[in-house]
Amino acid sequence: MRRIRPIVLLAWMCAAPAAAQTSARGPLETIGIRVSEGTTLGFDLSPDGRSIVFDLLGQLWLIPAPGGAARPLTNAVRDAADDLDPSFSPDGRRVVFRAERSGRTGLWLLELDSAVPRQLTQLPDPMGFDGNAAWSPDGRLIAFARSFPDFANQRWRSDVQLLEVASGTLRPLSISGIPNPQVGDPAWVRGGNAIAFVARNVRSPTGGRVWIVPATGGQASPVTRDSLPALAPAFNGDGRRLAYFAPDSVGRMQAVRP
Repeated sequence: MRRIRPIVLLAWMCAAPAAAQTSARGPLETIGIRVSEGTTLGFDLSPDGRSIVFDLLGQLWLIPAPGGAARPLTNAVRDAADDLDPSFSPDGRRVVFRAERSGRTGLWLLELDSAVPRQLTQLPDPMGFDGNAAWSPDGRLIAFARSFPDFANQRWRSDVQLLEVASGTLRPLSISGIPNPQVGDPAWVRGGNAIAFVARNVRSPTGGRVWIVPATGGQASPVTRDSLPALAPAFNGDGRRLAYFAPDSVGRMQAVRP
């Protein structure tokens, strides 16, 4: 099940290395900084509940769930990378994340015992977006939101894509019965037989209505009220309880469990 990813999160205390650029005036200098807060961060709790993976300073970090020293999983400086929005696989051995690495943009997969991520998708347009990745319960598929500019109609388009991890096969999730075809924030429910999503523009900070559709595609059914702008829906194991993010009366983002 995909975990909730907040829009704003206080980061765990961690030491973050940074390297100064080589200068003709002197040798390379390494400095250390201590970071205690961040904004627009993504994180996920491991299936066994022992670890948290999160993004900070454009790279991925792993920290014990009770707190402690964080260790980097990727190196943003070395790889000229911007690694974001990680999500654990159901077995806890892999992490999928979105990134721009050396000019290649899309989804990437990292084995936790490896230091070399593997690219899963490549955006056809560098202005586009592949993200909000969610693993199926059996770990075979990844559902994610793809957003891209439609220059002919002067607007953005978005849909939910399904990626078969082993083969790399990619197909869109067919959804009918919704007034707004701009969808994102997929989350697997009912043991992998259905997918929840939010009908909105995935590049917008404003939420939308939560819907559910069979994992094979088809007619969607609404879950939340049309007037409620929800983000990042997450369900418990049996799919009967829902949590999501939504703004309160003064616009502050809150975690909500109806």
